[in-house]
Amino acid sequence: MILSFPVRLACICLASFFLLHVTFWFLARALGPRLVRACEGLRSSTAANLLLVFRLLPAIISSFLAVLAAVIYSIAEAHEPDERTGIMCLSLALLGATSILLSAGRSLHAAVKLGRYMEQCHRRGAETRIGGSGESLIVIDASAPFFFLAGIVQPRLIAARSVVDSLTREQLEVAIRHEQAHFASRDNLKRLVMLMTPDVVPFVRGFGSMEAEWSRLTEWAADDDAVAGSSTSSVSLAAALVHLARTGSTPQLAPLVNPLMADSEQLAARVDRLLQQDTGVESGVRRGQYLLTVSGLGIAALLTAILLQPGSVSFVHELLEALH
Repeated sequence: MILSFPVRLACICLASFFLLHVTFWFLARALGPRLVRACEGLRSSTAANLLLVFRLLPAIISSFLAVLAAVIYSIAEAHEPDERTGIMCLSLALLGATSILLSAGRSLHAAVKLGRYMEQCHRRGAETRIGGSGESLIVIDASAPFFFLAGIVQPRLIAARSVVDSLTREQLEVAIRHEQAHFASRDNLKRLVMLMTPDVVPFVRGFGSMEAEWSRLTEWAADDDAVAGSSTSSVSLAAALVHLARTGSTPQLAPLVNPLMADSEQLAARVDRLLQQDTGVESGVRRGQYLLTVSGLGIAALLTAILLQPGSVSFVHELLEALH
C-alpha cells in the first residue's frame, strides 16, 4: 500500500512501539519473580515504589525507543515522500494504535465514572467531622459496609454510617490515618497512571500479578504509616479490619478508590502483620534506594551506549526498512 510520508512515519512509530512493548513485557515477566523476592525485607512503601517503576518501565522505554526510531527513519527517508508499506507493518501499527486507544479510553472511563460516583456520594451523604482527628468525612446511610478514599486531585473520605457508628473512636481514627497515608503517597494517581499504560496486546493487560502485588504492598505501607509503630494503634487497626470483614463484603466500588478493606483474601496476612508488628520499618531502606538507583542508571547507561555506537543509526534504519 502506498502511503504518504507522515502516515508511513506514524505506522513505523506505532509498529515499533508494539514490538518493543511485547519484547520488554516478556523480559519483565521473566524478571518479575526475582524482583518480588528482592523486595522482601524492604519497607513496604519502598517495595511498592520499586514495583511501580518496574511496572511502568516497559511502556516508558518502548515509547522512547519508538519515537527515536521514528526520528531516525524521518531523517533517513525524508527524500522518499511516498513509498509502499507492507501488510506486516500496517498490522503491527494497528495493534499498537488499538492498545494505546484502549488504554486512553479505559482511563477516561475510570475518571468519568469516579466523577459521577463522587457526585452521587455528595448527594446521598452528609459531611461529618470526626472528633479526635477533626477530619472531614462524607457519611452515607447504607447497609453495606465501606470505608474508602475516593478521588485524585481532591480526594474525600467516604464511609457507611453503620461503619462509623460501630467502630470505636480509636479504630476510626487509625482507619482515617490509613486512608490519609494512601492520599499522601498518591496511590489513586498511580492507579490512574497504570490504567493509562497500554496493554501488551489489545484486551490483554499482562501485568495483573505485578499490579496485585503492588496493591498488596500499598496496603501494607498505609498500615505502617497509620500505626507508626504503636502497638495500640496496630491492635485498633486490626480490630477495624476484622470488624469490616465480619459485617459483610465491601460493595463493588468505582475505579480510583482506596477502600480500607481492599482485598478480603489478604485479611489474615494484614491482621497477623499488624499484631506481630512486622512492618519492616527499620529494614531495607538503603537497599531499596540502591536498587532503584542502580536500575535507573543501568537502563540509562545501556541506552546511551547503544546510541553512541557508530553504526547504530544505520542499523536501526535497516531494521525499519525490513519492517515496513
